[in-house]
Amino acid sequence: DILLGMELTFEGSANDYLVYGLTEELIYKYNNEQLDFRRMNIKKFKEFADDQGLIVIQAHPFRNNMTVVKPIYLHGIEVYNGNPRQESRNDIALLWAEKFGLKMTSGSDFHQEPDIARGGIITNHRIRTNEMLIETLKGGNYSLKSSDDSPV
Repeated sequence: DILLGMELTFEGSANDYLVYGLTEELIYKYNNEQLDFRRMNIKKFKEFADDQGLIVIQAHPFRNNMTVVKPIYLHGIEVYNGNPRQESRNDIALLWAEKFGLKMTSGSDFHQEPDIARGGIITNHRIRTNEMLIETLKGGNYSLKSSDDSPV
C-alpha cells in the first residue's frame, strides 16, 4: 500500500519535516499561491497540521546543518534514519525524543538501492489508509525497525 506523504523544507531553513495524513484535496485546497507551505515556518505549519489532523515529524534532526526545534512545534522526530552516507546521530535523536516525550519514527531515507528497507515502523496490522497511519502513530501501536532488523 502506498500512502501520500510529504517531506517539507521551509524557505530559509535546512530542516526537513515528514508530514503524514495528507490528501490530494488538502494539498490542492491549501498549498497554493495564497498559502504556500514552503513559505511558512514550523510554528505556523504545526498549527495548520493540528487543524487538519496531520502529523509532523522532524527528519534526521541532529545531522549537520539542522536546527533543533522546540518540541512543542513537533509531533515527533525520526530517531532512526537509515541513510548510510549521512551522520544522522540517531542516538542523540532517541535521547531527545525520550526527554521530551515526542513520537518516534524510523525511516530508510531511500535514495539509492542499498538504502531500501533500512528503517521503518513495524505494526501488527496492515496500514491501508492515511487514517490508519495517523491512528497508529498517535496511539504508539508500533515498534521501530533499524537496518539490522532489531527494534530501535
